[in-house]
Amino acid sequence: MIDSAVTLRALIAAQSSIAALVSTHVYVDRLPAEPTFPAITLQSAGASEEEDAPIQDAEFEVRVWGETHAAARAVLGAMKDALHGRNNLTVGSVAVYYVGMESGPVTMADPDTEWLYLATRWRMVCEA
Repeated sequence: MIDSAVTLRALIAAQSSIAALVSTHVYVDRLPAEPTFPAITLQSAGASEEEDAPIQDAEFEVRVWGETHAAARAVLGAMKDALHGRNNLTVGSVAVYYVGMESGPVTMADPDTEWLYLATRWRMVCEA
C-alpha cells in the first residue's frame, strides 16, 4: 500500500522552486509547535484504490502558511508552477500519474494561533 501523504510530501520537497521558499518546512498532518514560516502542511482527505490494480487516487487538504498573505501566495504560486497538472513523475518506487490543485485557495487563519494560511485541495493518482 502506498503512503500517498509521504509521497506527496517528497514530491513537493523535491521541487527546487518550492524548497527555495520553504526549505524543509513541508509537514504531514500539522505544523510543529514552533514553526518557521513559510511552511506547507498536507492532510489526507480520502483515497481510493483500484481493485484490479494498485493505483491510488488520493485527495489532500494542503495548507500554505506564511507570515504574510504575499508570502503564502508566493509559495502557492511556486507549487502550482512546479506541480499543477503534472503527469508521469517518479518518487522513489512510486509512479505519479497525475498531481494537481483541484480547488482553492481560500484565505484562512488558525483559530488558536491566528497564523495565516491558504487552504487548497490537491489530487494525486499514483501506483507503487
